[in-house]
Amino acid sequence: MKCQVCTNEMASVRKDLPWETAEGWVMINGVLHWECPVCGEQVFDRNATKEILDKLNRKNISHKLEIPVLK
Repeated sequence: MKCQVCTNEMASVRKDLPWETAEGWVMINGVLHWECPVCGEQVFDRNATKEILDKLNRKNISHKLEIPVLK
């Protein structure tokens, strides 16, 4: 799969992902998705989206994240 941003070849990777929910930011454990090794663009296909939703529904997350905001 080619990256839509920089046209380099994307790789299939399994990584923990920060995700924003109604309760705040959480870390979803080990989601398989596409990622460009050059620019970092991420693509979530149907399987990755299902995996994310399943993990959120099962509360398969490592912890809530505190993200500082600069003013």
